[in-house]
Amino acid sequence: MAIQAFGKFDFDFEVQIMELQSQYTAITLQEIYDTIHDAMADIRNLSQPKIAAASGQDSIGLGLATGLTVRLINGWRVKAADRIGPTVVKINVDGGNLITEDANGPDPNDPLAPAAYVSYSLSKAVSAVETTSAIIASLDTRIPQQLVNGRLDSSMGAVAGAALSAEKLQLSTDLMTKGTVDTTVFMSTVTEFEVFDITDSVADVYRHRLLYFTQEAGGLYRSVTEIQAYSLVNGRGHFTVDAMLYPPTHGDVFLIV
Repeated sequence: MAIQAFGKFDFDFEVQIMELQSQYTAITLQEIYDTIHDAMADIRNLSQPKIAAASGQDSIGLGLATGLTVRLINGWRVKAADRIGPTVVKINVDGGNLITEDANGPDPNDPLAPAAYVSYSLSKAVSAVETTSAIIASLDTRIPQQLVNGRLDSSMGAVAGAALSAEKLQLSTDLMTKGTVDTTVFMSTVTEFEVFDITDSVADVYRHRLLYFTQEAGGLYRSVTEIQAYSLVNGRGHFTVDAMLYPPTHGDVFLIV
């Protein structure tokens, strides 16, 4: 199979290598994962085995989120393009964690394949959470206001200060729609699928809204795609979306936001 170029990388599916092109000396984990998504969505690669999975970026409040971890599987590794030397070029890979994994768990192989006259700097993030005095100070000023003798104050006065936030939260949740993938009639592809629990009859009512997969056990967990078309077909909602990394499976749950 010929080398395939996507973004900053050249993909070799025969040797399971995605090679960072020679003009680049830095890359982020988000760029790596996004490029893998683009490569797997290409029509030439729809039958190829999975390259990677990702986790992290979970909100923990106060504007903080956990870091991104990309897990390369099925023997895949990232490699920089070979240099002619004698100067060694340093390649920075940051923005989270990059690991290799096989069917038995973590793989001892380095996720970064050796390259001539290249050294790597790979960030490792145990946690992306940073505790700062500003955050602690913020908690100190807010928590006591809602406590009376050590108990949560649920009086009207205490609730009044949060009324606007509660109203905004209610409005946002009212706009969300939950759906569950159903493959009993239509077999999902990376761009089309059907659901049994969304039955709006208005064509394209969800067009250009974002669809976020929330089923933790599913292969598309935390994936986001944009809806391009919607119709009601034989009592089931039929969605057409931007190409995803994998076809959704029966029972996958998502939110339309």
